[in-house]
Amino acid sequence: MSFSRRAMLRAFGASVAALPLLDSLAGRAHAAAPTFPTRLVIVSRGQGTLTDSLVTPGASPTSFTLGPVLQPLQPFRDRLVLCDGLDDASNILDGSYNGHTRCLLHTWVSRGMTWAVGGSGGASPTGAGGASFDQVVASRWKGATAYDSLEFGVNADTQVIQTHCWRGVGQPVPPQNDPGLMYERLFQDLVGTDPAELAARLARRRAVLDAVRGQFSVVMPKVSSDDRTKLENHLASLEQLDQALGGGSVGDACVVPVVDTADSSIPGRSRAMIDMLAMSLACDLTRVATLVFGDYQDWPWLDVDFPSGWHDAVHAGPATPELRDDLTDTYRWFSDQLALLLAALDAIPEGDGTVLDHTLVVYSNVFSTGSSHSHTNKTWLLAGGGGGLRGGRYLDYQGHTQAELFTSLLQGLGFDDTSFGDPTFCDGPLTGVFS
Repeated sequence: MSFSRRAMLRAFGASVAALPLLDSLAGRAHAAAPTFPTRLVIVSRGQGTLTDSLVTPGASPTSFTLGPVLQPLQPFRDRLVLCDGLDDASNILDGSYNGHTRCLLHTWVSRGMTWAVGGSGGASPTGAGGASFDQVVASRWKGATAYDSLEFGVNADTQVIQTHCWRGVGQPVPPQNDPGLMYERLFQDLVGTDPAELAARLARRRAVLDAVRGQFSVVMPKVSSDDRTKLENHLASLEQLDQALGGGSVGDACVVPVVDTADSSIPGRSRAMIDMLAMSLACDLTRVATLVFGDYQDWPWLDVDFPSGWHDAVHAGPATPELRDDLTDTYRWFSDQLALLLAALDAIPEGDGTVLDHTLVVYSNVFSTGSSHSHTNKTWLLAGGGGGLRGGRYLDYQGHTQAELFTSLLQGLGFDDTSFGDPTFCDGPLTGVFS
């Protein structure tokens, strides 16, 4: 039996809406030091990059230098692992179809796309050929939190065939682009509520659950086997409810974020989504989150000039020094946003560390070189400490595939997978990703 948040409201009254957040406000007694959950955050975007402006390798894995595009991440250099040279090998299954769609639907899935025959006899893609990496992890952690996963968008495309996240064939998971709606979904029930009252409310409800558990232990030996089964099932449901209300250990920094949901600018929306994403992890609302950026044609918040739009400029490539500078500025802006996310996670204390210490962040764009929509020689960026990731390293994986990277990440998160996606393009995990 599973409990949706709506079902919990019906069972305990509207005031329970805050429960997933309250564990951190009240603080539960533990005999031992609290353990904090591992989280996964995916950051995804399109339009490639300038591959020669990302990183300069050094004589050893730890002596790399971040290039102009990644320079905003310098404060987190020792928390980063750059996995370079990886191929999106399954891409070849779909021939020369539109590079945007093909690369997007392969990047996080590593399987061939699904197709439908068109009325004219031609074929058109209908979606990804399987579950994306984030949703594979979300399915393994299903039921641990109020939301198995949360998808944050910053003016991201919501067309089905432009969706980055998939639960499986025919199951796109589109992002929420409206900060106001995301805020209402996650935090609206807490606005204006005194933290002390929220803590007392949680304590009362947990006392009820604890009392019920105590009564069960007395009654169990006295009932028939059939009744015992019914009681055991009911107790299991209560335990699941307790878990969904925030059963894991969360830090004292779980609070309602202050965000400006009325700022409709791209930077404003990005800031709002980043702050809500960070707090959704700190409050253990979810342990899997994605942040998807759109393909912006205009960049009024940057001093750049693309008369025919950003897309055409990306196709043209760095044909002139001026165009290279402008493209660098746009690509660097995404690094700015990633740095903001890492800073937001690192600003939330959790035990002896921070939320970032318990989070694995995976960042990629769907191309390598934007001008050619290349799916080979991609640079993937890992950050944080989730899974025991050891940062400050550049790793050259020329000749290997991103499916092998996903296999390594799954193993780092505690699973025993030996392959990911289409096994034709995966020879097992990469060596050295976490160590």
